[in-house]
Amino acid sequence: MELVPLALDAFPEKLQHHVAPDAAPPRKLMAIRGLVPASPTELLMVLHQLSLDDDEKVRSAAVEALVDMPWDVFQPALSGLRHPAVLTGIAVHRNDEESLEQVILHPRVSDDLVLALSRTVPSWLADVIAENQVRLLRTPKIIEALYLNEQTLMSTVHRIVEFARRNDVAFSDLPALQGLLRELEAEELGSQDEERDGAFALLLQEGLAEEEEEERRAKDRGPLQTGEEEESAEKSRKGSNRAAEIDNMNLSEKIRLATLGSQGDRDYLIRNSNRLVHMAAVTSPKIQPKDIHTWAANRSLPDGVITYIANHREYSRNYQILVRLMNNPKMPHQLATRKLTQLNKNDLKKLMKNRNVSPMLQRQAKAMVDQMEKKKR
Repeated sequence: MELVPLALDAFPEKLQHHVAPDAAPPRKLMAIRGLVPASPTELLMVLHQLSLDDDEKVRSAAVEALVDMPWDVFQPALSGLRHPAVLTGIAVHRNDEESLEQVILHPRVSDDLVLALSRTVPSWLADVIAENQVRLLRTPKIIEALYLNEQTLMSTVHRIVEFARRNDVAFSDLPALQGLLRELEAEELGSQDEERDGAFALLLQEGLAEEEEEERRAKDRGPLQTGEEEESAEKSRKGSNRAAEIDNMNLSEKIRLATLGSQGDRDYLIRNSNRLVHMAAVTSPKIQPKDIHTWAANRSLPDGVITYIANHREYSRNYQILVRLMNNPKMPHQLATRKLTQLNKNDLKKLMKNRNVSPMLQRQAKAMVDQMEKKKR
């Protein structure tokens, strides 16, 4: 969120001498401490302005005063505010949930600020944002942000997805959500009660926490560390239980878990036969290069996943990924034929001996190797 100062003429003349960039620091500090006549709303404006001052002492004092402003002063001061930039400053510095609610509900709040808040607010504030349907239609990216916010409840997601479907909202930056909207034309989302909300949130957070813990352990773990076999067995048991819980999810829950979940969740859901689910996994914003590198060689994945990776410009430019794709029997033949010329001689030789790929591709690779060797003579 970018913080910008107000124009000097936004302030009454009596305050301009205290907030101007060239005003002496003592004058600025007087205004911050409320020693200059000003309404509560004007004081909010002063504090925002001086929280961006060049002088560190002035900046710190302004931020502290803004954060510590009593609620019975802050709330009426906020209601009289007419400047969206000040609301952004409040959201940054005074970011307790009650203050954020007042900012979100303010008639002058900008869509850009609500969009930024939508990515991280707790579930109850996500509900508050989702209630403003006019704003959702005006700025559909807010729906995307709420969908990607791990704290947004599935019941809220269902509500905004159904709203988007009814109003023909498009989501070009979030293929999984766009696919879910298309699927809604053929089948309903299904019920989403408080119990399902809690179960999904718990499963999502457990997976992310476990992934974070595993990454921490991997950094600390030395070679041949004792207890790894027991740890692996326990991990396998947990994985089996988790898989059963995921299998019991409805379609929209699986799609969202594939989009937001841990690497383990993506690795499981990318094998799902439903195209919306496995495509949500492979297009997740959490994808890492190592995921693509692993999946490119996996012969058990749905055809659509391999085709997507092969057609992805950035992924297919990576030579190691390309080699893995070319040796995967699920690589579409037409694509493989076009990309043969990108392989070096050694990899072509390996490909022509790979019995997992089609005989035709083997012959094409051999023909290219023969041609290369003929040119050397």
